Amino acid sequence: MQRGYWRYNIETEDIHECSKRFSDDVTACMGGAGTGKCLGNNTGLMCSTCVPEDGRPRQSFTDSECQDCLDMGVAAVVVLAAILGFAVVTGILVWIYMYPPEWGLEFSRLMHILSDAAQMVGPVKFKVAVAFYQVISGLEATFGIGPLPDELKTVIGAFEWMELNWTVLAFPVGCLNSYLERLAVSGFGPLTLIVFIALLIAVGTLIESALYPAESEESRVKTIALRCVPLTVLIVFLMLPNTSRSVFASWLCVRYGSGPEGSDQFVYYMLRDPGTMCYTDHYYGITGLAIVLIVIWPIGMSLFLYSITFLNRETLLAGKTNRLSDFSRFLTGGYLPQYYYWESVELFRRLICTGWVVLVPYDQSSLRLVVAIIASLLILVATAYAMPCRRIEDNVLTIVAQTTLLLVYVSCIFITITDSDSLEDREKMDLLGYSESKYFYFIVIACTLIFLLMIAAMLVYGIVDEMQRIAFVKRMEGWAISTISAPGLAFGCLAVGGVFGCIFASIFGLLSGFVAGMLGGLLGGLFGAKYGQPVGELLSSVNPMRVRGKFVHVQIRRQSKSSPPSGPIPVMDAAVSSA
Repeated sequence: MQRGYWRYNIETEDIHECSKRFSDDVTACMGGAGTGKCLGNNTGLMCSTCVPEDGRPRQSFTDSECQDCLDMGVAAVVVLAAILGFAVVTGILVWIYMYPPEWGLEFSRLMHILSDAAQMVGPVKFKVAVAFYQVISGLEATFGIGPLPDELKTVIGAFEWMELNWTVLAFPVGCLNSYLERLAVSGFGPLTLIVFIALLIAVGTLIESALYPAESEESRVKTIALRCVPLTVLIVFLMLPNTSRSVFASWLCVRYGSGPEGSDQFVYYMLRDPGTMCYTDHYYGITGLAIVLIVIWPIGMSLFLYSITFLNRETLLAGKTNRLSDFSRFLTGGYLPQYYYWESVELFRRLICTGWVVLVPYDQSSLRLVVAIIASLLILVATAYAMPCRRIEDNVLTIVAQTTLLLVYVSCIFITITDSDSLEDREKMDLLGYSESKYFYFIVIACTLIFLLMIAAMLVYGIVDEMQRIAFVKRMEGWAISTISAPGLAFGCLAVGGVFGCIFASIFGLLSGFVAGMLGGLLGGLFGAKYGQPVGELLSSVNPMRVRGKFVHVQIRRQSKSSPPSGPIPVMDAAVSSA
């Protein structure tokens, strides 16, 4: 048996390729006589089960080697500390946002401007980006293609955090007793988080009502319920695809030959838990829990998100707002009133392409791709016909994202053909013109990176432009606001967010790094927007190479509040670089 390959026993010719760590080609399957040897204390299917030595903690099979697991208590404390830290920082920002102290008045106003600009520009773009990269990062797990080349693993690895597969970060495979425990944690963990956040919001609301008494007890209960809506919707939106895929994976069993070639002797093991044999009493316990979670997540949560918009449909169709529409703007923001439900349509497509297709047998990956292509094509045609977004660029971006995913799916079909052992190279050349899959992997990589550049450019330009418009209007209303620096905003978001994200990711893991990066990017962007221009002018004043006339001052006519300016609104007294 060659290094990097494994088989169930010496009688079978059914040989499987083991996973490898792409950075240094480490694999647990060492090859050799018979079924092949496993590295160190590895054992089991594909040498992917870790057997720790006496006295050592439980180990997980991570990145093609065994690694010690965190103590369950320590892991729970880390997760809880991350949640509490996020809650504290968010609470401070919300306090400054709603009840700004004198020293934080201008900072609060910038937060209002950024929030309004993000709501005008960002909801659809953010949701499209998350949906796109959740599909891309789950290509290998969802459609069974692989092993992925090193270049694609590097690219996809940069977006794996979007799956928010927090159970793997806190409890890697092998650190829990079985997939039954993992499924319970994956299915009920987000629900516990929602309840915990609701309790924090309730405490914060009660403290607020004690400091600023203005509402009856009935009104406070309604306020608590409404304030729980945005974070609940966000958690469900982000967690639903990965949680659904974990639930559906309970029925994914991989067949291994256990007898001579041509015989009907096979054994079946779970794809997500190689230590669990399928069609046993323990396995049926897993599928029983999975049925309950299907009712809660793919079905129940989809209905929950739709019901929020449906119950408020009269207000939304009339183009009006109320408290519920304000708190659920994440679902409806960016869509035309008559298409208030369109996020549910997008969610349906995303669930099919990342969840329901997993029910197709593992060895029929091409059929999974065909189902994803049909579903995506139908939604693409409906989107192109309806044009449901308020902003033209959002419609264009949505259509481009769905078309790009269709191209990725077609490329994956070609990859399965070129990687097939049932066809000779000559037959592959006659059929596709290529006999290697690397060319189609290149298409997937190119689509991933080009879309990233496109979404980043549209977000930065749109938010900065909208912030400048809003700042101009607020100045006309009497707000004292410094000139907003577009370069400072972009640099502050990237620099501070990147530093915070890298530090927290290296210490507490990717999920904590993502949360810290988002909060750091928010703070850095606000400070950059406020102080970017003064710093730039200071640096220019001490630069001996500065050329006179480098900066052009844009002057505008003062207009009354009753006649707001039409067309693009320039920023008052802004210094615009001609470079």
